Amino acid sequence: MKKIIFLLLSLRINDYPTDARRKVCSRDFISSILEMTGCTVCVRGNYVESGKKIRLELRSYTFMSKDLPDRSIPTAYKEIKRIL
Repeated sequence: MKKIIFLLLSLRINDYPTDARRKVCSRDFISSILEMTGCTVCVRGNYVESGKKIRLELRSYTFMSKDLPDRSIPTAYKEIKRIL
């Protein structure tokens, strides 16, 4: 049986300005990344105000990308960082 290995890239977006977080979290932006690179992307976590501690069961806003190793995760990462 052949194993399929995925790469997972996670980028914390909690500390970026509100407008940048909203743009990156929008459906239009996520679908444009999917069309451009073929990477599956999603946003997970909760917004945590700066200076506050994060409870163990919570995770701050994180933008995650998952794809096969030979695909273009670096391209997706560069595009996300460009927008942020």
